[in-house]
Formats: sequence, structure tokens, C-alpha cells
Amino acid sequence: MQPLRLLRRRSSSCECPRGAPTRGAPVTSSLASLSSRCGTREQRPGYLARATNSAWTCGGVSAILLVAACGEPTVVMGARVCPQSPQDSGATEDFDASIEMPWSTGFEDGFCDYALPVGYCYPLSGGTYSLVTSPVHSGHYAAAFTSNGDAGAVSQARCVEQGIFPTAAYYGAWYFIPVSAEVDAGNLNLWHFQGAPSGQSIHYVWDVSLANQSDGGLQVFFLNSLADAATPASAVPAVPIGRWFHLEVYFKRAKDDGGVISIWQDDQLAVHLTGLVTDDTDWGQWYVGNLAKGLSPPNLTVYVDDVTIDSSQ
Repeated sequence: MQPLRLLRRRSSSCECPRGAPTRGAPVTSSLASLSSRCGTREQRPGYLARATNSAWTCGGVSAILLVAACGEPTVVMGARVCPQSPQDSGATEDFDASIEMPWSTGFEDGFCDYALPVGYCYPLSGGTYSLVTSPVHSGHYAAAFTSNGDAGAVSQARCVEQGIFPTAAYYGAWYFIPVSAEVDAGNLNLWHFQGAPSGQSIHYVWDVSLANQSDGGLQVFFLNSLADAATPASAVPAVPIGRWFHLEVYFKRAKDDGGVISIWQDDQLAVHLTGLVTDDTDWGQWYVGNLAKGLSPPNLTVYVDDVTIDSSQ
């Protein structure tokens, strides 16, 4: 197995928290610090939720299919009515809401499974997301998340599930990466988890990202922000390019050393960590999609389907 070219970074996702930066505090708290790191509040993901579905929104109904050339993804443009539209209901975060299991989305209802108060989707800094009919893992649709990872810019497009997460659960998603990329000293993040104890600021907890091996392949690695430690998935090969692959994480939350993190890639155990603090928060956010910085080539689309949270594999 070739060694990874991997830099340890405390803040691998460079994410700006959605909504109130302090759990249980007014939205206006800590805006100065957020603005310095994330721009003005209108530029933060929390203020993009009203446009929750750039290609499949929660207001009105239309269906326009752009049939692309052979081999290109087919993008669905238009809108679909969600059961509860954030624009109409005025929904916001619910810090007492629990994530029920099993939970899943195959994007068959567009992005409506990520509706507030327990979810939302957003683009930032040149990122975009849309619904596609090809490639798909199952059903009729998948989500396409495109980042523009030019040097100096953190570009992202992601969907977020948020609330009080189970004490222990399996988190899964299918990914399709059509072309490889040179990450080098940049960042290519697939999953990000952050949260906050009651009355405290949101902070990073863990990430699943990709880094280049010396032969250029993209290798999964796990970043524990609480311990400032990175663990490469050296037990499995690089992720496949041009076909669907499955990532699954067993996440046992613990504020003491009783935590467990296990990662599978296509049913092969890639990382297994025990005896560690895995989550010091009460309320959390799980980001799925694509965040990139400093990639070559700079524009990268990843496709996601069949996202799950369950009590068993």
C-alpha cells in the first residue's frame, strides 16, 4: 500500500455553522467571529436555506429535463412541492429534535428529505448541487455536488441532517467520483460532523475525507478534530473512479473514552478506533456532499445516493 500525502489539519472542513453559532443562544451572538471566518451572515450556509433546493425546490411544480450527450449526467431542472416548505412554514432549527432511525434518502423526492427543521442543503463559494437521472445507484435519481476548488477558495455543496443523534448508529452513503483529482496540500471532504454542547459554540468533531497516495489514487482517511489526529484507511485500496462505492461509519458517541469509530469501504473494514472521545456535543450536524480546496483540476462533481442512518448494517 502506497503511503498517503496527508497533512494533519485541525479544521479540515473550514465549515461555517448553520444558524445560531451558539446552541441555545440568539442568532446574533458571535456574528463578528463568524463574519471574519465565513464572510457576512448572508453569505453563510444558514442564510442559504431559503434556497434549499437549487434544482429541486420546495415551492411550485415543474419538470424540465435536460438530456445531455451520451456519457454525460442528465440533470433534472425544475421544482417540486415538499410536504413542508421552509419558505411557507418559517421552520428553523429544533435543538430538541431527535434523529429517528431508520432514516434514509435516495433523492426520489428531490432534496425534500433534508427539509427544516432537521435538514437543509446549500452551495457556497462557487459550489452547486442538482438532481440527476444518471448516474444513479438505485431508483431514478441521485444528487450531484460540484465544487470549484481553486487555490485559496473553499468551495462546497452539501446536505445536512441535524438534531440529537443516536448514541450509536451506522451512517452510510453511496458515492460516484467520475475522475480523479490531485488534492496535494488542499482538501477533498466527503463527510463532516460538527455540533455543540448546550449553550456552547458549534465546533468540529470528525471528518471523512480523501487524500492522494503517492501513486495518485484517492485514499479515505478519518480526521478526529477532538484529538487533532488523522487516521488513513490503509487496510483498503484507493476509492474506485468511475463506479459507485459505499462508505459506512459506525459512530458510537461518547464524551469519555468509551467511543468507537469504524469505517467500511465497500464492506471492507478500513478504520477501527476504540477507547476514545468521539463526540463531546449534545446536538449535531452531519454534512454529506463535496467540499474542496486547491484541487487539480479545480472543478469536481461527486454523485451521492442512498444516504442512511440505521441501528444495524
